Amino acid sequence: GNTGTFECAAMAADFVTYMVDGGLKTGERFEKADEIRAGDVISIPGHFFAVVSRKGAQLTTIEGNMNESVSRSPTRYSVKDGKLMRGGADAQFEYGYHNWAPPR
Repeated sequence: GNTGTFECAAMAADFVTYMVDGGLKTGERFEKADEIRAGDVISIPGHFFAVVSRKGAQLTTIEGNMNESVSRSPTRYSVKDGKLMRGGADAQFEYGYHNWAPPR
């Protein structure tokens, strides 16, 4: 893609650019896990992924460079008590972007 990033960050940004139309301001950064919504790109230590949908606390995500593949998961991540959880443990949410897209 044209994101100026690489690996999982580029995959997540490109996914949002081409697959999600949220009509939101491009690249709006947020730092609270409770704000996660469909179309977001999320950063955790050493990894980025895209949120396909959010249903209550449960997130459906798509990730690149996980075991050398791109995968979709409806169960890996959730938001609980203001924290991003992965498999029941704190995923150490760093920050996210609403509609993080490549510069044009």
